[in-house]
This record gives sequence, C-alpha cells and structure tokens, in this order.
Amino acid sequence: SSYVYLVGMALCSLLLSRTSNHVALCQAGLEFFGSIQWTALNTVLSNHYEKHPSKFATSVTFLSFGGTFGTLLANSLGTALLQTMHWRRVQECGVIIALVGACIAQNLLVDLPSSMGIPSVTGGSNSDRVKQPVSISSINASMQHVLGSRLFWTAGISHAIAFLARYSDRLLGTYFQEVTKLPGDVCGGMTACIGFGFAHGLITGRSISHGKDPNKKVRLLAKRYARAVLSAVGLALCANASMQTYFLANKVFLVLVVCFCAGSMASSLSFQFYQLPPVVSNTFGKNKAVCLSFMDCTGYFLAAPIWGATSRIVNHSVVEPHGWSAVWGMIACLFAVGGRLMMRAIPPVLTTQASETTDKNYQTDYCKIIHLA
Repeated sequence: SSYVYLVGMALCSLLLSRTSNHVALCQAGLEFFGSIQWTALNTVLSNHYEKHPSKFATSVTFLSFGGTFGTLLANSLGTALLQTMHWRRVQECGVIIALVGACIAQNLLVDLPSSMGIPSVTGGSNSDRVKQPVSISSINASMQHVLGSRLFWTAGISHAIAFLARYSDRLLGTYFQEVTKLPGDVCGGMTACIGFGFAHGLITGRSISHGKDPNKKVRLLAKRYARAVLSAVGLALCANASMQTYFLANKVFLVLVVCFCAGSMASSLSFQFYQLPPVVSNTFGKNKAVCLSFMDCTGYFLAAPIWGATSRIVNHSVVEPHGWSAVWGMIACLFAVGGRLMMRAIPPVLTTQASETTDKNYQTDYCKIIHLA
C-alpha cells in the first residue's frame, strides 16, 4: 500500500502546481499522505524484523535518516531551484520524484516476507492473510484495543510533545531573525541545524537501541530528556535582552549559541521521536499499524494548538518584551512533562522486549545443540 500513498502525494503536488484555489487542501493532503506513508513503512519493517529488536531499530534508524536527509535535500535543492524557475515548476519536480518512488515501492517493496510463516485464520499463507476482507467489527475492535490502552495515551502524549522539536524549524526562522537581527534568508538557512541535530541524535542513539540492559536504556533516555529541557531553557535565555547585553553581546557568538541550543534540542529528542513509537506499537500485535497511526495523529492534533499559541504569547502586550523567553520556557516545561510520561510508559515495554530477545536466543542455542547432537 506504500505506493498508493506516494501516488496520492504526486496527485496533491500536481493539483498544487496547477491551481492556487485549493492550496490549504493540497497541503493537508501532502501532510496526510506523508504521515500515513511513514506508518506504512514502519509496519513493513516491523513485519520483517519483529522478532529481532536490534535489526528493527537499525532499520528504523536508516528509514529516519532517509526522512531527515530528504528534508535537508528538499530544503536546500528547493531553495536553489526557486532561484532559477517558477515555484509551480519546482512542484512538478516533486510530482516526478513521488511517481518514481511509487514505482520503486510497487516493484521492490515486500510487505510480508514468506519466511515469516504467519498462519492466517483460514490456515493459508501470508498472501491469504493479506487478502482477508476488512469488516467494521474488526476495525472497531482494533480501535478499542488501542484507544482503551493507558500505554497508548501515555506514550502518545509524550510523542506529541516530541513533535514540538521535530517541527520547530517552522518557528525558529522567525525566532532567529528577531533575536539575531540577521536577514530573513540567512535565518531561514540557520533552521537546518534542526535537521543536523536530528541526524546526530539518530547516530548517537544507536547505543540505546543496541543496548541489552533495559534499565540502562531508561537512564540514557532520561538524560536525553533532561538535555532537551536545558536546550529549550538556553533558547529562552538567548532571547532575553539582559543576557544579550551582558553575556551575548557579540553577534557571532550569539548565533553560535542559538544554533547549538536548537541543534542540541533536536538531537536530544531525535531517538524518542523516531524509535520509540514503533517500539511501543509492536506491543499491540496485529494492531500495531493502528497504534502507530494514532500516535502520529495525537502528535499532530496536540502539537498544532501549542504552536498556534506561541504567536499569541510572543505578540501579547503583557509579555511582549519577553515573549520568546516565555515561549521557550513553556516548551521546556512541556519537554519535562513529556519525558516524565515516557519514563512511566517505556520501562515495561523495554523489559518485555529484552525478555523476548533472551527467550529467542535461548531457543536458537537449544536448536543448535539438538542439531549437533
């Protein structure tokens, strides 16, 4: 089904390049198909590596790298193309890329490997299992299983707060411009530090995904949440006029500190944003795709009003001199809340994952011994 979503993105891009009457609708369609595409690809990886947590984490890391570097490439290449052609022609380039991706997904992507040996209700093969009709009752049962779980809501709200870091580049351009007083095009380029921060977080997060001790993983995650809180506090201090006067008077130093804090914030929450939702969704068995979709949905719906409130806070007459400091202070508090929620939700999941891996290794060793005997 992944190629279907890419075709949907191509159609939305094509419509956007042809008319200006439905820009909001086309943008909503692109966001929708992009989100569901991420869920579909994670589900495919889970089907292939469900019993191998280390390989699954590695595959999600490479998938996340693709999304992160794709965003960086789209921003840089799109900006360069806009200097030489009309934006509608650039949008048509996106149509071609989406259609090429759809062809690749259709011909090379395998949803269920034949080696999995998952039995269907009728005792058939994996292909029979995929072709089973979907009923309203099965959809309701899946939704009740997911939405009735405390684990889903705890992890989902924490994931929504991680969304604030993932899409903070939409806010940082204005923040950079007002704090550093640099030209708008320069400040727009500075938001790339978010992409590089997420890439750095994925690289350093491999020590968590390949670790064996669940308690050590939890401690490492707690340190990352604490670093995210401190990074947001750093951005709040950089916006303070007194701090700029006495400690950050040099503009070059101010720019470096702001970029470092923004990159550190992204790096601290990169692993949690990309890796934890698939890990949590795997605990829901056959409903993992529903869980992953709803977690993204929760992220969009809860993060959107928070970003909407930031403009009101920045421009409010009462806090206007310290608007950006108030915004980043609020986000720091939200990061602390999100970290606390995830620290309550993730330990049982990691413990169960570790025990399943241990049991599988024991069974593999036992089979080897029997075979040698």
